[in-house]
Parts: sequence; C-alpha cells; structure tokens
Amino acid sequence: MYSTPDHLTAAGKAGFENFYSAATAGLASYEKLMALNVASTKALLDEAAQNARAALAVKDAKELLALNLGTAQPMIEKSLTWSKEAFAILSEAQTRLRASAEEHAAAAHKELAAALDKALKSAPPGSESAVAAVRSAVAAATQAYDNAARVAKQAFETAESSFTSAASTAAANVAAATKATARRK
Repeated sequence: MYSTPDHLTAAGKAGFENFYSAATAGLASYEKLMALNVASTKALLDEAAQNARAALAVKDAKELLALNLGTAQPMIEKSLTWSKEAFAILSEAQTRLRASAEEHAAAAHKELAAALDKALKSAPPGSESAVAAVRSAVAAATQAYDNAARVAKQAFETAESSFTSAASTAAANVAAATKATARRK
C-alpha cells in the first residue's frame, strides 16, 4: 500500500498521534469522573454525619419517621444527579472518541482508495473484471462499515434517551412516594 519509507513514517506518526489523542481524551474523562466521585463522597460523608447527629437527637418514633422522610428523597435525588453527571461525562468521552475514530477512518479510507486506484491503474490488460471485483468489494466493505457506525450511533442515542427518561421517571416516583408517605402521617 505504501511505496516509500516516507509513507511508512507518516503512517507511524499518524498512528501514534491517534493513540495519544485517544489516551489523552480517556484520561481527561477519568479525571472528571474521579473529581465527581470525590466531591460526591465528601458531600455524602458530611450529610451522613448530619443525619447521624439528627438521629441521635430524636426523642420519639414520629420524629424518627419525619427524619427518615426528610432525608430519603434528597439522597435519592442526589444519587440520580450523580448518575446523570457520570453519564454525561462518559457520553462526552464516547462522542469525542467516536468522532475521532470516524475522522481517522475516513482519512484511512481515502488513503486506501488512492492507493488502490494507483495499484489498479497498473493492472495488466484484460484484468478489468478483477479490477471491478476489487472496487466492488471495497465499496461493499465501506457501506458495511458506514451501516455499522450508523447503527451503533442510533443504539447509543436510544440508550441515552432511555437513561434520561428512566432517571426522570425515578425522580418523579420518589417525589410522589415521599409526598404520599408524608400525607399519611
């Protein structure tokens, strides 16, 4: 596919840059996720201490029930918020990596097509049917890759939509349950 050492060197450099870009993006996402986890853990620890102090000050069962009702919904809402933020971080990383992969795949396809055209132009006379078969195979492979990429993107978008819908429904259900329980008191 490559006819000169310069092409091999350029391909090696491009491969390294692709890897470095993906590794840097992955590390940035990991840092964001760890920052979210550390902040959430600190907040959880502070809230647990406050709730423990409040529970130790309870004088009867009615106060304990009120305390439990008062702490349950905020904790669930915070869990849902954490889930949404973590999902957003991972979604952003996936989007960046997918865009980079698509960009590099398009460049590789263009380079392959150019190299194939160059090679096929020097094909011996009478090999037109073989040249057509090669071109057809490359076109079919490209179409299959494009279809797979489109299906993967649609699946991710569907999963993202389902997650958002489920999180919203869960938050609404928790709020309704907490209100219903509070009314029964």
